[in-house]
Amino acid sequence: MKQGTHYFHVPELDITEQKRKTLVERFKIYQKFNRGGDWYENANGTTSKTFNYYPSGESTLKNIFDDKQIRHMRDICKSVPGDPQTTEPFDFLHCQGEVFKHKDELRSAVITVPLLLDNDHGLQFWNDEGTEMIDYLQYDYKTYIFNSKILHGVNTSVEPRLFWQGSVFDQVASFEDIRKQYESGQLFKD
Repeated sequence: MKQGTHYFHVPELDITEQKRKTLVERFKIYQKFNRGGDWYENANGTTSKTFNYYPSGESTLKNIFDDKQIRHMRDICKSVPGDPQTTEPFDFLHCQGEVFKHKDELRSAVITVPLLLDNDHGLQFWNDEGTEMIDYLQYDYKTYIFNSKILHGVNTSVEPRLFWQGSVFDQVASFEDIRKQYESGQLFKD
């Protein structure tokens, strides 16, 4: 299993090329019939036109993952009662170009399933000052869970990218909790 300090591979959630195409088609339907998603706001208050997400709901996962996998995702990726900013933990992330270095305010971890990538795309993790890259995740069309509380960003890609992702909110579990559950066989393993 490929892992770094700030991410780990979940081979049980890797999907076939056909399932990837199915998710891309589902994204196109969401894109066509739903509002344009929410643009990512940078720490300096500017809005990036390169980072857009579309809430997808759990039904998007049917016939992509089995019932047990979906149940486990639902257990760790759930909205927080009374918090309107965490109402939908499942979404499509559509981005192009640089994603500025940032730490997620509400999420502790992200399940990320790459759907469209260019060959050079990867997620960079940085020290707190943002001066030194400390880890690098090369997706290679595999499913990972990464720590979104570490300064991270993308400056390696100009081509459009598309992911399906599940958000693990702070009030539900930490990245370390999710990793321990996975390593102990409590998540996604038969």
